[in-house]
Amino acid sequence: MGFSVSASTIIIFIGLVMSAGMIYGAWDHSQDTLIEGENLRTDMQVDKQQTDIEIQCQTIQYTDGVLEFEAVNEGNTGHDVDGVSIILDGYIADNQINELYVVGSMDSGVWLPGDTLYVNVSVGEEPDQVVLVVDNGIKDICREW
Repeated sequence: MGFSVSASTIIIFIGLVMSAGMIYGAWDHSQDTLIEGENLRTDMQVDKQQTDIEIQCQTIQYTDGVLEFEAVNEGNTGHDVDGVSIILDGYIADNQINELYVVGSMDSGVWLPGDTLYVNVSVGEEPDQVVLVVDNGIKDICREW
């Protein structure tokens, strides 16, 4: 066994060390990404569990093709006003919204817990069902008013 066998052994050993370093780097990155995704999923689930919105059915008024109503955020999470969707009789009416704001804070883009949201929507005829959906997917339905 001469120098060539020793040199070959060293080259193989260096290759194994480099490969192990690359494998560890990739494994560490994938574990970080996995943990980050699990934390995000947990945060989303907590948001959904703490969300409670209620359409104030007694405030719904239909006059001359305009539907007006208010909803209250009764949960513990705030919601983006721009993330609110209105569904009337199964049709998304987001492009028909005339006014959508937090009562008392018209310039606010966040619907905080305890606040009331005012909605004014143009419709052809009075709908039988109003659905309000917030940014995390939680909804409230009002069928009778």
